[in-house]
This record gives sequence, C-alpha cells and structure tokens, in this order.
Amino acid sequence: MSAELLPPRPGAAYLAVRNNVPVLPVAFLGGEKILENLRRGRRTSVMMTIGPVFGPLVIDASLPKQEQRRRLDDLGYDMMRHLAALLPLENQGFTETLMLPNPLKISYLCNQIGYFG
Repeated sequence: MSAELLPPRPGAAYLAVRNNVPVLPVAFLGGEKILENLRRGRRTSVMMTIGPVFGPLVIDASLPKQEQRRRLDDLGYDMMRHLAALLPLENQGFTETLMLPNPLKISYLCNQIGYFG
C-alpha cells in the first residue's frame, strides 16, 4: 500500500457542489502501515492533519453539461491541492502535475481580463 495521493475522482467535489457546503481537508499519515503492523502484532502511529476550511464549491448550473463536468474535475484537483498542502513532499504523489497550468483555467482567466478581445 502506498502513502502517496492518488489522482482525484469527482465524487467528493460533486457532493460539495451539490450540497453547497464548505470542504474540510483532512490528511492521514501512517495508515498504509496498519495491516503490515497488525500482522506482526505491533501498534501503528497514525497522524491526522486538519487543514483550513475552503469553499463552498460552486458550478453555474446554466453551463452546458460538458463544461460543468470539466469544472467538477477541476474542483477535484483543487481539493487535492488542499490535501497535498497538508502532507510532506514525499507523500504528495502525483501532485507535481497539479501545478501545471490548466488550459481551461488559462482560457477563463484570459476571458476575464479581456485578452481575447
């Protein structure tokens, strides 16, 4: 079992958007060792780190369904960024890809500042 973050799935973001609630990121370290230590009769130290609340997450319902899904995926990655901030670098897993610019976000920002006219 690995102690690294896995890529996000849209479920948590969907629930947060649907219920219009803030998100409390919580990360656990040490849980990957529980089964191994249980077999050996050892206790396992598990550390829980609670981050700051963020949100609520919102997606405009008037957007086309495909656009809503893209934004939901983006929110999932945003949630993972908040979790990654609670972990040591060696446990952040795939998150190096989280810092790459998202073309959808770049396009949105350019439209916001009137870059395209």
